[in-house]
Amino acid sequence: VCYNGIANIEYLGTATSSASYNWSFDNGSILSGTGVGPYEITWGNSGIKTIILNVTENGCSSDTSIVLSVIQQTQPISICMVSVDSSNYNMIVWEQPIDNSYDSIIIYKETSQSDVYEKIGSHSSNNKTVYIDENSNPAQNSSRYKIAVLDTCGYETSQSDYHKTMHLTINSGINGAWNLIWDGY
Repeated sequence: VCYNGIANIEYLGTATSSASYNWSFDNGSILSGTGVGPYEITWGNSGIKTIILNVTENGCSSDTSIVLSVIQQTQPISICMVSVDSSNYNMIVWEQPIDNSYDSIIIYKETSQSDVYEKIGSHSSNNKTVYIDENSNPAQNSSRYKIAVLDTCGYETSQSDYHKTMHLTINSGINGAWNLIWDGY
């Protein structure tokens, strides 16, 4: 069950119409009644959760427990560095999260409009933690990148802080001097 997701729980056993059902959920709420469900339960925190169902029929009682794992919302991760690969394309590098319980990394690149980012690709959790931007041209300009994590529940984290490449140009100056010009980081 996903963090802040819904679990639909229903008793599928056989019992007479006079049976009563007492449901007890890990978050402390108790539902009692003659209904088999379904009941919708939402957990606001992660971890192992226990659901106990007590069915009473004709003076006999039976308990059943179910254990669910509520998956924690994936935390955002950061870009380690942005560099240039051997083919002269920008290379975005991040550190693999320890739990590896995410679906993919989504890579964003700043557009021509300042601080506006568009998705340029995604990278499966099973792949290396490097993305090559084959539409980049480091000899022409620098680029800013952000990443976000898409977890196995379909939730996308906030975007990381940006990292960028640096663009260096050189031209000849007066009296044989050379001018180096680069953009700030």
